[in-house]
Amino acid sequence: MARIKRGFLLLMCFVYFIDAFSLSSLVHTLLIFIVCITFLLSITTVDKKTMVMGGILFVSGIIMNIIVNGEAVISTMGEMLQNLPLLVLMTLSPLLAIPLKNSGYIDSIQRYLKQVKDTPHKLFTGLTSVLFLITPVLSLGSVRILHEILQDNKFEPAFLARAYFVGFSTAMVWSPYFGSVALSLYYLEIPFSRYILFGLLLACLQLAVGNLIFFLFQYKQKEKQAEEKQRSEPMLALLLKIVALLAALIGTLVWIESWTQLSMLLLVSLTSVIIPMLWALITRKWKLFCSHVKTFVKNMDHSINTETVLFLSAGLFGAAVAASPFSDVIQQMFEAVSSISFLLVATFIILLVIGLAFIGVHQIITVPVLAIQITPETLGTDPISLIVVLLLAWFMAAIISPFNAITIFISNVVHRSTLTVGLRWNGLYIASMYAAGMMYVSILHYIL
Repeated sequence: MARIKRGFLLLMCFVYFIDAFSLSSLVHTLLIFIVCITFLLSITTVDKKTMVMGGILFVSGIIMNIIVNGEAVISTMGEMLQNLPLLVLMTLSPLLAIPLKNSGYIDSIQRYLKQVKDTPHKLFTGLTSVLFLITPVLSLGSVRILHEILQDNKFEPAFLARAYFVGFSTAMVWSPYFGSVALSLYYLEIPFSRYILFGLLLACLQLAVGNLIFFLFQYKQKEKQAEEKQRSEPMLALLLKIVALLAALIGTLVWIESWTQLSMLLLVSLTSVIIPMLWALITRKWKLFCSHVKTFVKNMDHSINTETVLFLSAGLFGAAVAASPFSDVIQQMFEAVSSISFLLVATFIILLVIGLAFIGVHQIITVPVLAIQITPETLGTDPISLIVVLLLAWFMAAIISPFNAITIFISNVVHRSTLTVGLRWNGLYIASMYAAGMMYVSILHYIL
């Protein structure tokens, strides 16, 4: 069964690429059929909570679309493709980690972190800065790699949890390889080239706030001054190299997007496959590349299982709600609130997404539904301002929710509960970022 599911996941990605460049209705129908089978194979192997939530969204979407909206069965099943570009991206993006993990950068990072392990302020800044740069490509793997480097040094769990969350969360608001950004831009139909500057500014704001909180409140004790007898590659030089590589990658994506007018989701998914292959071709490390690919395929059905169920069912449900009479009611409600204050709408969105995430309703479900229902024109604001609000809500919910993947992972590695690492140790960061984020949104709302 696992092999069959992996086969359908790969086939789904392959046919998606063909369908993106093809006008054939036959290919599109075949894609719908493959997606439906992939969903059914996945929902039988997820945990009970995901199974129940995905099943409710799936059945509700079908009933609403057929009975309330009067759609045919085949068009209803076609709505499952709503979030397919994002699912393909999440499936293939781990391949992009192959060149980075085997290029020597991780070894340089390891040497630097060992040098500054006795100076907490340098280590905290180094950790958050490194995560800021490598998380956009490595995703959760970035935290896993850094923790493997640091786990034998017996750092305080609170220190690690704060550093991991601050650094990791920055990628959630600007990286096109992250579902939060890709999904928000996709639904609001905003090109990545228009958003990237605002996203990077928000990420830098997160990095600044997180480090400021650390310096002011967390570690006031006198630091040890370590004598560094052997210096490896300076951190600044290493960071500049990673920045250059990342800038080249993002710059290329932006240029191709503006030149071809293709979806950024499609382009990012394609580069996730093409770049590792080019790396193997240039370095001639085909055996190593094939070994990583085999590992990737072997773990595929486990690593993307939950996302497959939630993305596809949420896409179907969101599309059904958008086409139903309920959509008008939701839009009128948001329009009434926006007439009072856009910041009031922003606060409501953030609290709604965080509140639902805290009880187990993932942002994958709530953010698309909100993005479909509310338009910037209805709220009297620019699309960039609305995207920033959605991404603020997404990353805050990811930290606070005890059911989120990054929170669970950090909770496991520091051996503390999800509520402790999320609310207790990062509550001040969330509150500070809410205040700073609202100021940032206010500026965008009035100048755009």
